[in-house]
Amino acid sequence: MTMGMIVGNRGFFPDHLPKTGREEMIQALQKAGIDVVTLTTEESKYGAVETHEEAKRLRGAVPLEGRADRPA
Repeated sequence: MTMGMIVGNRGFFPDHLPKTGREEMIQALQKAGIDVVTLTTEESKYGAVETHEEAKRLRGAVPLEGRADRPA
């Protein structure tokens, strides 16, 4: 199973929260046998979404073509 994960940050929370929260969630999901699709730390600050532009980057992370649950 693969799950998409959005780590949100409004820019005024302490930086350690999205950083450590993202790391902890990825570890927990992977431990449960779930592959995680999320922004990398190279794509945004700490891999968190702060802007609409960063959110749109997630859209291209998983191709929708050929999936039975989504029209092509």
